[in-house]
Amino acid sequence: MRSFGACSSNRKSLNRRILLKRDNDLIRSLLLEIEAHDDAIFLCVLTDGSPDDERRSYYHLKLLVDAGMLEERGKFGGSFRMTNYGHDFIEAIRSESIWNDVKGVVATVGGATLGIMADIAKTCITAEINKHLGVGS
Repeated sequence: MRSFGACSSNRKSLNRRILLKRDNDLIRSLLLEIEAHDDAIFLCVLTDGSPDDERRSYYHLKLLVDAGMLEERGKFGGSFRMTNYGHDFIEAIRSESIWNDVKGVVATVGGATLGIMADIAKTCITAEINKHLGVGS
């Protein structure tokens, strides 16, 4: 098991402020890192001295659990496994150009859920496949 830093959760550290707005680029980066990880379990445990960037990453890992893309394991948490839906999502947004297209559409409409972002990515991929196959030309 590889540790993703040391992340913290006592009252003192909970009073520190971190940006709680979802960062879709960070979510993509975390999923790519977890997928590239050499173990099925990705470990991220907070400690008292965890820096804000690790606390922010941990928060986003928990958002991915909420979205069904990761599953948190273990009695005390902090151990994460990517679900099939998480693998499907990262496969859909792996391409930098597709990811940028998705972000462009989302910016145009003012925001979207991760599920909608996955749908947009699938639509972009389908369009690319059709273009390569000469379908709809």
